Amino acid sequence: MNRVFSKIWIIVIVSAAIIGGGILAWQYSGSSYKEVSEISSISNSVSGLFNDSFQKNRVVLCVDTDNGLNYDVAGTVTYKIGKYTRTYYDKCLTFSRWWPWWPKYNLLEYYCKDNKVQSKKYICPEGCQDGACIVMQKCEDGTLYGQCSSNKPKHCDQGVLKDNCKLCGCPTGYECQEEKNTCQKEAIIEIQDNLVILKNKDDVTYTYEACELPGKIAVSDAKVMQHFYTKFDDNYDYAIIFTNFEVCQAIHQINIKNEIKGIGLSEFDNSQYYGSEGRLKGVVRMGQGINDNYLFLHEFGHNWGVFINSELRNEFNHWKDNAFLDRCDAMSATGSYYDEIGNGTYSLHQCHNEWEYSRLTQYLMGLLSKEDLLNDTFHLMEWDNDLSASKIKETFTINDIISLNGERIPTPTTSQKVFNVASILVTDENGASPETIASIQQTMQNYAKWFSEATDNRASINFSIR
Repeated sequence: MNRVFSKIWIIVIVSAAIIGGGILAWQYSGSSYKEVSEISSISNSVSGLFNDSFQKNRVVLCVDTDNGLNYDVAGTVTYKIGKYTRTYYDKCLTFSRWWPWWPKYNLLEYYCKDNKVQSKKYICPEGCQDGACIVMQKCEDGTLYGQCSSNKPKHCDQGVLKDNCKLCGCPTGYECQEEKNTCQKEAIIEIQDNLVILKNKDDVTYTYEACELPGKIAVSDAKVMQHFYTKFDDNYDYAIIFTNFEVCQAIHQINIKNEIKGIGLSEFDNSQYYGSEGRLKGVVRMGQGINDNYLFLHEFGHNWGVFINSELRNEFNHWKDNAFLDRCDAMSATGSYYDEIGNGTYSLHQCHNEWEYSRLTQYLMGLLSKEDLLNDTFHLMEWDNDLSASKIKETFTINDIISLNGERIPTPTTSQKVFNVASILVTDENGASPETIASIQQTMQNYAKWFSEATDNRASINFSIR
């Protein structure tokens, strides 16, 4: 009897009215069932309904609208014997929870083979709907719609792979360039004796069409500072940017934040666009480590002037070339000074390496008070017809300045006098040579020395990186 039971075949015959006449066989072996056949020949059972005399001389035709085993399309099979027709529709199945060991087929697919109707059960990976497998739309690399590709930073956007590093991230060694939403080589940032060196940053340069230099390459102050603040805290009042390659507008200054009253600037704060949380006030570009006291003092002095409403100032925010202050002021347009030669006349004095900030400029910087300048006078000069001598055209006092601009606030009692400055060297892909680094570090020392001397030691620059 055991041998008999071990060979029991359980035949499940499903009515054609329910599943289209399919036949599924299972064999019991030990403690489980195994599938013998999942393919059934429906046309055999249909044709068996008719005797040979009925089928003789009649046309038999099987037509499948989805052309075979096409699980992603809901098809229809039409089977004809003479004038009799039977139609079978691909359909979704619901597997029974009472038979958990049965394969979880969820699609019954009809097709034609040898002009006969066949059926096959299939497991749709993503499920079945309306007689067909649910098809998950994908991009060309197999990434599902709306998903990130394994090839970062690609994202499958309606069938098209697009860069989206904000959502998908970047490969190792790269970082997200958020403005373009693509990846670029990760920044290499290092410090050598208080000089920050920034390498491999494609996004810090851009094409400046108005530039006449070959390549038309310019540096973005904002991008440089954004990268700087990824590594350093917001401890710096100003920044100086150097490069080891030729750039457009190599010497330049930009005011980023101003809270000072009475110097001709409105109050504003753009520091967030540079990565600062509110401390950064200005950025100076000094090209390939330009070691010139006038150029440095001039550009750095633009953090405070010259913006006041005064006849002494020109439209380029400099002291006019005919403004006569008390010394060779680095904020002068032409760097001129006047020596008295008698009888109320003056001769032009060309300044050479003797640049300082005049007392009026130091007032704008918050280093001298209005009381300190009560006895000072500032003049506009005019030349004689033969250009041999100059005389005073108009005279101004500190009260004239204040009447048009208001008093400088904060006053020297509370104004800042020690300025933390970050020095940043932006390099090309090859990095900077030891000679270039050493030269810029010497230039930084010169800048600190010149600034203290130019302010009569009333202010200083701290280049420490911390």
